[in-house]
Amino acid sequence: MGALTAARFAETRMHLDPGDLLLAYTDGVTGARGPRDAAMFGEARLRAALASAAGQPPAALIDRVLRAVDDWLDGQAHDDIAMLAVGGSAPV
Repeated sequence: MGALTAARFAETRMHLDPGDLLLAYTDGVTGARGPRDAAMFGEARLRAALASAAGQPPAALIDRVLRAVDDWLDGQAHDDIAMLAVGGSAPV
């Protein structure tokens, strides 16, 4: 975000119910290329990793996705991977 001096941002509100989770991620997640055939990790693998972590807290979900990407990379170096997970909670 800080790389562009003329960057514009919009503000929006989003409601998450208890159990809902919002995951924001960079293209470094889906664009990670495996060493065997240079195929990208892609959205299908991301969805599978998310499904395998369903019901987990945000930190556990991020850990699961990072493990899946690391497994896909098989020790190969990769650039930018960033994620932010936010879960909805019951009102207090």
